[in-house]
Amino acid sequence: MMQFQAQKNRVNHKWLKYVNSTTTRFMFATWLVQSFYSDRSITAALITVEMGVSRKGIDEMVSDWLAEEWLYREQGTGSDAHKMYLHPTDEILRINNEWFEWYEESIVPIIEPTLLALRASKIDYKALKETASFDPVHTTNLGGIDNKVTSFILKSNEKQRRKKD
Repeated sequence: MMQFQAQKNRVNHKWLKYVNSTTTRFMFATWLVQSFYSDRSITAALITVEMGVSRKGIDEMVSDWLAEEWLYREQGTGSDAHKMYLHPTDEILRINNEWFEWYEESIVPIIEPTLLALRASKIDYKALKETASFDPVHTTNLGGIDNKVTSFILKSNEKQRRKKD
């Protein structure tokens, strides 16, 4: 609960207000910051595919970030010369680092005893995993969706998509 409250109340910077205003903006920021820490080259097209958000939506966020100087683009080289790689600025990384430090100082000590107790418990997770079942056709999330549609969603490989009745 504290983490949620902290996220929703982090409005002391224009970037924080922007990022915390919608889930998509928050996840876009997460993608960019994570790409920096994992030393991963990322483009708007890749974010579009991975997040499942429209290219127009991603382009709008990229434009917003560029206008506020929260992001810079870097031209690819060689066979990637047509690509524009996205990178968060130092200011964004500093703000994000403050969050990580706060989380480690404030949240980890609260959840650590629970996590340790869970790990020390005698629950056999392997056996639990084998006995647990998930029937998506009869869950509330997919209630009212035809079995064929549910099957398509859950088994969306190319062969299944091409199969015709």
